[in-house]
Amino acid sequence: MCRVLIEEYGRHITRIAVSLFEAIAQALNLELSGDQRSELLSESTGLIRVYRYPQSSSVEAEGEALGMEVHTDSSVISILKEDETGGLEIMKGEEWLRVKPVADTLIINLGDMMQDEYKGVKHRVKKKDRTRERHSADVQSLGAKVSLH
Repeated sequence: MCRVLIEEYGRHITRIAVSLFEAIAQALNLELSGDQRSELLSESTGLIRVYRYPQSSSVEAEGEALGMEVHTDSSVISILKEDETGGLEIMKGEEWLRVKPVADTLIINLGDMMQDEYKGVKHRVKKKDRTRERHSADVQSLGAKVSLH
């Protein structure tokens, strides 16, 4: 049952990713054939990751917990749904900014495959509240590298 729900979620999010990519392609005047677009963003080139950061009540757990190391997404577009626990941080300049979780929203990231002028945003997860679990689901559209020239 859970697998069916996750696959259905992935299909819905992939449709959002395709719509976003088409808007980006149009805004940047990218001339892509239908075949190129379907190769770049389709259900068969996507990846769904579901993350669980467990709670901890041990004394060793005091302080800040690092949930995921600094990275960029190696995709065309990533769409993240996180719970209200939060913990996502993005790098702006040399400063880490905490992304405030907002109910019923999705976070959109351009990945490294949107090469040239656009680079993936460095981000990480630092779960501050160790008394609560944190859950997130990330759908990455992996297609081929996009050249913007």
